[in-house]
Parts: sequence; C-alpha cells; structure tokens
Amino acid sequence: MGIFTPHIYRSGLPVTVITDCLDENAKGRLLTRLAVLFPNSHHVFVGLNDEYKAALQVVDTIDALGGEPGIILANVARRNGHGKKWPNGTPFGVLKVGQTIIFATIGGAILAMVSKLLGHDHVVEVLDIPTAMPILSSDPDHIQHVVNTQYRSYEFLPLAAAAYLNGVDLRCSNTNLAELQRIEGNVVLEQDCFGNLKLSANPADFNFVPGSKVQLDINGKTQEFTCYERLKDIPNGVLALTIGSSGIGYSGELRFLELMVQGGNAADILKLKVGDPIELAA
Repeated sequence: MGIFTPHIYRSGLPVTVITDCLDENAKGRLLTRLAVLFPNSHHVFVGLNDEYKAALQVVDTIDALGGEPGIILANVARRNGHGKKWPNGTPFGVLKVGQTIIFATIGGAILAMVSKLLGHDHVVEVLDIPTAMPILSSDPDHIQHVVNTQYRSYEFLPLAAAAYLNGVDLRCSNTNLAELQRIEGNVVLEQDCFGNLKLSANPADFNFVPGSKVQLDINGKTQEFTCYERLKDIPNGVLALTIGSSGIGYSGELRFLELMVQGGNAADILKLKVGDPIELAA
C-alpha cells in the first residue's frame, strides 16, 4: 500500500492552488501530487509572490466558485518575516466559507480580505504538522521528513487536505478568524495587466458615491479623484476611482475599489506598487 492510498480524495471538487512556489520544478511536483491525492478534480494553479495578491486571489476564487463546492490550498508566507516565530514556518489552518473549504497559512495577510468582507466570526481549525503527521503516515522517516521540509505546500498540505476531507481527525486546535493578523489600513492589493490598481478598500472605506469626489493620501500627497460606478463612465485620459471586478457576490459593498485611467496605466502615473498604503485624507 502506498503512503497516500488511505487519504486519496475522489469527490471531484475543483482544487485551486495559490502558492509562491511558482518555478516550473515546484509547480510540476505539486500538480503531480495533486493528481494523485485528488484524482477526479480539476486543478487550477495560481503562482503569486506576494501575500497581498494572495489575499485578493482567495476572495476572487471564492467568488469564481459561485457558491458551488470547492477547495482552496493557499500558501504564500515568506519565512523571512512572520513565519520565523514558528518552528518551521507559519502553521496551516482550515476555514469554511459557505461550501468553499480553504486550507491556508494562518500568519500574515492571506485570509485578511476574507475577514474584511465576510466578518470575523469564522472558526479556523489550526493544523500542527508534528501532531498531524503520525496520523497521516506510519513511516517514521516520512514523518520526520515532512516535519522538517521546506516545501510544505507539496509535502504536507495536499496530504493533510485530502485526509481532512475524508473525515480524518487531525487533532486541530481552534481559533477565531479575528485572532489572525489582518492588513492595517488600506493598501494596493494587485496591479493588473492594464495597470489598474486593485485596492483593499471597499466603497464604505472611502465614502464612495458615484459622481462625488474623494481625497486620498498617496505617497505622502493628497490627491483628489472623481468616483465613477463603471470603467465605461470614466472619460478618456482621466484618473479616477471606480468599483472594480474583484470581490464577492453582486453587491457593490463587497467589491473592491480600483484606481483606473481610461486608456492609460494608473500604476505608472501614480508610481504605486502592491503593498503601498492608500488612505482617505483626513
């Protein structure tokens, strides 16, 4: 019997992987392992190198599932930061949002946008790798290898997720989503291929009303922007604030704002990058 055999999950639910292990070698190994552990699933690979981008991607993946069941495996947490306070990187947690089951690193910002949009009253089941591995494997060498591995997205997360979904008790501890680190203030979450800047702010954060003007603090300067409901409404060449395509559902309240310029590149004009703060001027 193979070491994965008891844990193979055959339901056929889509599996989206969000990871900063995005070179071809890492991607190939990870997708091959998913093919073994989730053989009936369609696997979507999203390679990202920033936890702000990952936080947005988690929300947008929930939205893309459209309320249907799905699985998200997310690990974007650099060890030169918050991950150092744990023995071998940030622990993983399990979070259920409707019919979506998210397996993600719990440190940093990766769950911050889920918390922001959907509230904090969600239970996160925290996985401890040294506790879970003797349940997942009877081979001492395999257990020790996974406890110490640098590639936990490959060695541990898919195996733990498949077992969990099969009803295996991995002896998780519970915490509340509100207890996890969240993004302070509002920042740029993503720059898309058109140079549009997706923000962590929703309409309420910036008092967004179509046709009104708002003043934002950007790079130490206060700049004024007109609010438009749609990109189509923005005049050519005008830099403006609008409700973007990212978020959950159809209510504008749960959508993220974007800085856009009709026919131009907002990121180049404003000299902004992912992670830069943007706040409503006092």
